[in-house]
Amino acid sequence: MDLINFFIENNKNGIKTKESFLKKNYPDIYFEIIDYSNDELNDLPFIQKIWHFINEEPNKPVCPTCNIQLKFKRSLKEGYGVYCSKVCSNKNEIQKTKIKNTNNEKYGGNAPICSDEIKNKIKKTHLEKYGVDNLFKDKDYIKTKTIEKHNVNHIAKLDSTKEKIKNTNLIKYGVSSPLKLPNVRRKRVRKNTSLSTVDFIKRKIVLMDNPLNELKSLKEKQICEFLGELNIKYIKGDRTLLKGQELDIFIPDYSLAIEFNGLFWHSDKFIENNYHYNKTKDCNKLNIRLVHIFEDEWTYNSSIVKSRLKTLLGLTQTRIFARKCEIKYVDTKTKTQFLIENHIQGPVGSKFNLGLYYNSELVSIMTFGKKRLNLGFKQSKNDEYELLRFCNKLNHIVVGGASKLLKKFISDQSPKEIISYADKRWSDGNLYKKLGFSFVKETVPNYYYIVSKKRESRFKYRKDVLVSLGFDKNKSESEIMEERGIRKIYDCGNLLFKMSFI
Repeated sequence: MDLINFFIENNKNGIKTKESFLKKNYPDIYFEIIDYSNDELNDLPFIQKIWHFINEEPNKPVCPTCNIQLKFKRSLKEGYGVYCSKVCSNKNEIQKTKIKNTNNEKYGGNAPICSDEIKNKIKKTHLEKYGVDNLFKDKDYIKTKTIEKHNVNHIAKLDSTKEKIKNTNLIKYGVSSPLKLPNVRRKRVRKNTSLSTVDFIKRKIVLMDNPLNELKSLKEKQICEFLGELNIKYIKGDRTLLKGQELDIFIPDYSLAIEFNGLFWHSDKFIENNYHYNKTKDCNKLNIRLVHIFEDEWTYNSSIVKSRLKTLLGLTQTRIFARKCEIKYVDTKTKTQFLIENHIQGPVGSKFNLGLYYNSELVSIMTFGKKRLNLGFKQSKNDEYELLRFCNKLNHIVVGGASKLLKKFISDQSPKEIISYADKRWSDGNLYKKLGFSFVKETVPNYYYIVSKKRESRFKYRKDVLVSLGFDKNKSESEIMEERGIRKIYDCGNLLFKMSFI
């Protein structure tokens, strides 16, 4: 039976999607839907359970840009949207490429303005309204409007503009102004040259012997400055311990090393897939804990990185005892925001979210769900779970918190099995051993795609998604992404742990 046609065709007033009707008239189909709806889908309205069943989708779809759970539309035919909002749609690289391709076909360029017909219409309108074919040629008009709106004659004089430029420079160059970059100096422009100061700076940045290494060293310097603020003694650029391989930062008193992984030079264009994995392994042989910090983590989540480093160095000052905390289930919105602010990997879809509250403030969280199919598991049974996320509030340690949250989950759900992954870039798996988990295996390194100077999950760029957007179905995912100029970057793999109750 074609279930999609069965539910969509001849379904007057949506009678076929009503649970009572289906149970009475088509019990076989009804019980198949109920069996298919695992714990993650169990709380959904019946019409959504039908959608998941007929589309063979065991997980709740998430937005490919921000990873937030998508909303279901009004009918089975509409299903879920692709993105959670227009903002996320506009930010997504695949969507941007699709729009560019459409504009190229329709207008001969990346935007409608590339069309001569559109250009002529705009010029005609400007001539009729302002007497010039380009509004920016009327400097008096621009100046007048700017004064009316902002009370200054140029937006560059606005404090908000100055702050935005400063923040952009900090993200892009690591300094508040490109003039502060090494080897870049302001140049006096001669009367017989058309090279402006700004153009000179841009050219100088490009022509520096190794500009990306310069920027990398600036961010490494920021990490070193942070360690200095903590009065931590470190060695920079050690090449003795790993027999010629460089350790970016080594802290002898703690047997701890820090590797700063710039996204460009650490992509698969320059290093092998197992590079980070092997370096971690070599350090472990010397009883050195190696932490890998990806460039985008430091750029966008430095507060989380700093908090984790302080924990590893035993310098977290705020300690709370779990026995003084109240344990509660946490709603999805609160969970998502807490993980964005406090977990290095950000939020993830989950069924059960347990939190510890101290003086009515959420200070620790642990989330659970079904085993993730995209990690190679078949559809898990109702009593098999994955511990997906655990973290404390920034710069806090909740003593006994993980144990208390795990025991509560076991008591409430009576699982037969719980699995979890420890990210080898940050964790040695010691917490899982303390909680009673057993080590299962070490996984191979995972990869991300580098999009707009950030790492993005490879699952957003599966071949079926790329093909649905018009890319060549005869090429592999890697071939398509490489042709688009999007490189991979690999981590160190994970440690898989399991707790069984059989």
